[in-house]
Amino acid sequence: MCLVVPVDAYSVAWNQIPMLVLQTLLGVAAVATWVFARGRLNGAPSECAAGCYLLLSAAGNAAFALLFERGSWQPLDWRQLIAPLALQAVVVACSWVLWFWLLQRVTLGAFGMRALAAWLAAVIPGFAVFGFLEWRADAAVVVALSAVVVALRAGPVEEQPVVLGLGET
Repeated sequence: MCLVVPVDAYSVAWNQIPMLVLQTLLGVAAVATWVFARGRLNGAPSECAAGCYLLLSAAGNAAFALLFERGSWQPLDWRQLIAPLALQAVVVACSWVLWFWLLQRVTLGAFGMRALAAWLAAVIPGFAVFGFLEWRADAAVVVALSAVVVALRAGPVEEQPVVLGLGET
């Protein structure tokens, strides 16, 4: 990302430091949640995990809607809404089943590449259409693509601290 940001935009102001710390903590939290979730989901069916998540999410959303949004409720014609709601429910259920299925099988390296892979997926179509325009953007695409490929090829054994030499004194 630093390759596509203008060179004079690299300075960090004092009022931006709390957000920088928060982003760092969110990155650490993402790894911690992956480790926590993967251990708990091992052996559980993806459909069961997704169903439990969707039920808990629906209960939480309903509670918040009852507490905070009751004044904005309007009467609805359920006959017109049943088909779009059913379709949306199927799409959301399928996406969460896929998410939990992937979470059980993806390595930490691939899980950590989500943000970079999303940026890469958004940039590649424009890169394919317009080609090589600026060397820094081109280098950023190559670096990002290389990082995603290496992360996807990494195995679980490469995630162990002892293999990385972190356990040695």
